[in-house]
Amino acid sequence: MEEISHGFCENIVKQYDKNKLARPSTPSIISEKTALYPSHVSLTLSELVEKKLVVCLTPKLRKGRLYELTKDGHSVLKNLK
Repeated sequence: MEEISHGFCENIVKQYDKNKLARPSTPSIISEKTALYPSHVSLTLSELVEKKLVVCLTPKLRKGRLYELTKDGHSVLKNLK
């Protein structure tokens, strides 16, 4: 399993554990709950999707896409605790 490369990824994944993020969540909700800029959230979600730690449930939408942790994402979350 790849390590999370930077703090933004770790911050987003940890928010699922703290129940600050509803499952699934939109980038705007993630931005609000993590205090990260929307541009950082979008880039980070792309990285997490590439690493198969997060999945986009609504990839055909341009706005309001829903993201959720994968099984691997949950495993990483357990290791971050």
